[in-house]
Amino acid sequence: MSETGMEPNVISVMELNQILLRKIQTSDVANLRVSGQINGMSTSGGHIYLTLKDEAASIRGIIWRSTAARMQKLPANGDQVVVTGGIQFYDKQGTVSLIISKIEPVGMGQLWKLFLAIRDALQREGLFSMERKRPLPPYPRKVAVVTSPTGEVLHDICRVAEHRNPSIPIVLVPVPVQGRDAVPSLVEGIREAATIPGVDVMILARGGGSMEDLWCFNDERVARAVAASPIPVVTGVGHEPDTTIVDFVADRRASTPSHAAEIVFPDRIRMVQTLQALQNRIIRTMENTFSGLEKRILLTKNRLAGRSPEHVLGDLMRQAVQTAGRLERAMDNLLIRLQFTLSEQEQKIDILMDRCLNQTEEALRALRLRLEAPLPEIHLAEMEKAVQVLRIRMETSAEKTLEKNTNRYDACALRLRGLDPRKILVRGYAFVTAGDRVVSRASEAPCRMMLHFQDGQIQVTQTDKEAAEHEQSDL
Repeated sequence: MSETGMEPNVISVMELNQILLRKIQTSDVANLRVSGQINGMSTSGGHIYLTLKDEAASIRGIIWRSTAARMQKLPANGDQVVVTGGIQFYDKQGTVSLIISKIEPVGMGQLWKLFLAIRDALQREGLFSMERKRPLPPYPRKVAVVTSPTGEVLHDICRVAEHRNPSIPIVLVPVPVQGRDAVPSLVEGIREAATIPGVDVMILARGGGSMEDLWCFNDERVARAVAASPIPVVTGVGHEPDTTIVDFVADRRASTPSHAAEIVFPDRIRMVQTLQALQNRIIRTMENTFSGLEKRILLTKNRLAGRSPEHVLGDLMRQAVQTAGRLERAMDNLLIRLQFTLSEQEQKIDILMDRCLNQTEEALRALRLRLEAPLPEIHLAEMEKAVQVLRIRMETSAEKTLEKNTNRYDACALRLRGLDPRKILVRGYAFVTAGDRVVSRASEAPCRMMLHFQDGQIQVTQTDKEAAEHEQSDL
């Protein structure tokens, strides 16, 4: 035995990992080019974690955040790629990872191509349309769970159901969820779950895994069985990033089996609160209804009491007395208005009589004045005075008209004098004539011309040869 208590040639796990680390570090694994298909890709803190696999094996791959930031396009699940990177061995955990520095796309893997083909075909048929999806029952009577009887999926669903609402029974339809027999078993299990009495919603669930592990849920037969189910189907297949064909066809997709249970099983606490609120509303409604009925009964009772024969006769007597009083007051008011109207008419007649008498007296006075008119000589004198006044007015008007026309004449004469061309000669200008016409252009000037000034005329002769020729041509 050695001092450490271990047998000779026996090493610890750490020593083994350190030996492997030295072997890897001394090997040429720093710059490898590896081809494979990307699966299970996830992101954490900006770093990308994935699995690179082919038909025979797989390896964990990591793209650090700084490397991912430099990539123009990040890969996706199902991509067939060639990656460049180096092997890194973690001695504490004993794990090997491929640290990827570059990714070159080669093409999509066969499974991914098949996935897209099935998805597109079912989508064209309308199996993914929102109009097909049915609402889930808010308070299911019984829930069928189609999944494997072993594993954590059934335990997680039962745990969530127990916490949220243990009163709703669960019926397990056991089926394999991976392998060669998974597809026909799933199709038969979905059909069987829909025929169980009292079941009005179904959960189709499975835990996480690779694309190959979950492939039975991408099978067209399983998808059509989900679409043909007469009751709503909730799928909880894999984890959050995993998406299968049945998720598109189902009435509701959950990210995990536990999430599917949370969707299907209503929270009993919330149900109790809802029932309590409904009970309070019913009580308040009944109290308000009873209160309204009591008020209506009391009002009806008072109305019936007021409709007795004695009460009706008393009302009629009071109405008759009130009507008689109104008639008497109306007659008094009518007599008062008639008396007032007669008084107004008498006053108007008196006024008209006074006016007629005054007019008659004025007519008599005018007639008396006409009869007492003066002699014709007086009329002639008055007419002469009128003629004299008219003569004076005519003379005055004639003088004003003559003065006005004289002023207009003086103004016109002043304007004519201002427009007289001879006024320009006083300022040193002259004008040229040739015979009876005025010469205004040099090109029209003849050999002999007359210059007109303010105080006389001067005859001039042009000696320029061209002008003489011009005059000759005019002759």
